[in-house]
Amino acid sequence: MTEEIIFNLMLACFITHEIDAVDKKEWRMLFVLRKMNDKRAAMLFMLLHVPLCAVVLSLVYSTYSDVSFFSRLSLALFAVIHLWLHWRLRNHPKNQFAGPISYGPIAGAAMLGGLYICYSLAS
Repeated sequence: MTEEIIFNLMLACFITHEIDAVDKKEWRMLFVLRKMNDKRAAMLFMLLHVPLCAVVLSLVYSTYSDVSFFSRLSLALFAVIHLWLHWRLRNHPKNQFAGPISYGPIAGAAMLGGLYICYSLAS
């Protein structure tokens, strides 16, 4: 498996998780959004992902090798931290994530993120 394939699989797991996050109403666990009514929070959750995704994709696929290298390592590290955050929130009263369809992409992103970090730093 090449470094690029590992990274793209990790990113695909993140994207899959974000699709599931909309279905599971993840905004109900997020600090600011959980205080809003569901309709407004859902709208903001979706809309805020547009610039977030645009920035992340621009950075990780930057033509500047230093920018893409650091950005990819940062996203890989976040994938590991993200799994820990979901583990910490597993008993949150508003948590609707359950089973392999929800936790598979989160764990997959974390495992691939860890593998990507090891692979990148070793080469």
